[in-house]
Amino acid sequence: MTAALILVVEDNGATRKMMRLTLQAEGYSVLEAEDGKSALRLATEQSPALVLLDCKLPDMDGFEIARRLRTVAPSLPIVAVTGWAQADEARMLTAG
Repeated sequence: MTAALILVVEDNGATRKMMRLTLQAEGYSVLEAEDGKSALRLATEQSPALVLLDCKLPDMDGFEIARRLRTVAPSLPIVAVTGWAQADEARMLTAG
């Protein structure tokens, strides 16, 4: 049985590595993206089962990435991951 593929989208290298190592320790396969452009490319090319998506990235925010992912993969589960003290829940839900 093949491990589920998870796309981790996080611009902070240390955080991304910690997420990857934790997920791999639980048996998941992990793709990593440090920006929105890479995330969209990987999601389209690799068809992950889940996206863990940072809301604040250098080239575009997670809300825009979520909207774009919804056009190519409407049922792809996306979990917003943020360190923002006051995350905008309504904006996250609107983005999908």
